[in-house]
Amino acid sequence: MNRTFSAGEIIRKHKFLVIVGLLSATLRFIIVANGGKSLFDSGQDAPTYFDAALDFNKYGWLSSQISSLPVWPAGYPFFLSMFFAVSGSIGWIFVSLFQHLFFIGAVTFFVNELRGLLSSKQRNVLIVILFFLPSFLYSPSENMYESLLASLLLIGIAASLQILNNELNERLPIIVAIISFGFAGFLQAKTAPIGILAFLIISIKRKSNLFLYAPLTIWGVAVTIHRSFVAFGIFSPSINFSVALASSGPKIPCQIVSPVGLNPAQLGANVDQQYVFCSIKYFAAHPTDLITHMINQSRALFGPLDGGGVSGATTWFHGLGFQRFMGFLGVSDTKVLFRIENFYSLLLNLIIIVGFILAVRTLSHTTISIVALPIAMISIVHMLSDGDARYRLPFLPFQMVFLVIFLSHFKNWFYRVKK
Repeated sequence: MNRTFSAGEIIRKHKFLVIVGLLSATLRFIIVANGGKSLFDSGQDAPTYFDAALDFNKYGWLSSQISSLPVWPAGYPFFLSMFFAVSGSIGWIFVSLFQHLFFIGAVTFFVNELRGLLSSKQRNVLIVILFFLPSFLYSPSENMYESLLASLLLIGIAASLQILNNELNERLPIIVAIISFGFAGFLQAKTAPIGILAFLIISIKRKSNLFLYAPLTIWGVAVTIHRSFVAFGIFSPSINFSVALASSGPKIPCQIVSPVGLNPAQLGANVDQQYVFCSIKYFAAHPTDLITHMINQSRALFGPLDGGGVSGATTWFHGLGFQRFMGFLGVSDTKVLFRIENFYSLLLNLIIIVGFILAVRTLSHTTISIVALPIAMISIVHMLSDGDARYRLPFLPFQMVFLVIFLSHFKNWFYRVKK
């Protein structure tokens, strides 16, 4: 028999979620109001995204006159342009509020789909961490793609878990996964393998033909490539790999040949491709340099979100970080504070790794593989190109799953020892 649930029943059933959700939303609204447009405009790439968004509204999606393109991806500036087109100069308010509320919804959906992986108490701990993690209290207020990308990946992975456990073969989770992973690829092409691999893993586990849906998850990348081809005559959503690698990696010798008869975008794409090939050849011939490069980028990627005092380790940080907290207490010896911060960061990473190992030993390998996909795929990309602490934000929520698993095992161990 069908039953209609009243708002009161829903609130009573999910009282904890409603309370922490409202508290998180209230705190986020305060941050948006207090930070204002200056917070929205902060961050290294914010002016670039803003100018490109205005150009999209002025010239259109397929125009070749969009500033910063095709060096940077078109997806996030186009997302911004839709808000600015409707709301004008106050569009930043609606972008910030949307990114905050979208993140809250995505976290709720994701945590709910971890029912078969985490206990009720573990899920409550995880949702508190994600709702009040300082970096995710601030980053959705900013003109940056990372929090939006994190939300899309949370929804995509949650939908994938629904598909994995869906015995009725319902279409809605498949549609949600395709839309979410596709939009993630629209923002950043580096996420394209995540949706493909998720469907492949599910298909293998369920012994089904669900892998046939995998190509549909890259619709966003296809759209941006089509835009680049129409606007510039190139088959690439962006041409910034050489810039990223050159600014963060070893000095790779590369004899660049400049073909004649190309427009500036085509020439830039050609140079980018040449540098990629030079990098592959160089690292193949110098594997120790590749290892050193990956270690250095890992140090930046997995280090403290404020960079830990390492030059080039971060281009962004807003939040109640260790340095800021200690500054409130009157402690200003940054050298000592950075050492403490880096030690804490190393310890936290080790805890997350142990949490992952415990999860692999005690929980469903298929589910763990799907949850870990964003961590693995995005990490590989930035270990090979440029590591920056801000690039960890899109997969940071998935790391917190393994942190919670570790804390749960540690608590159980502590109580056994205490007895």
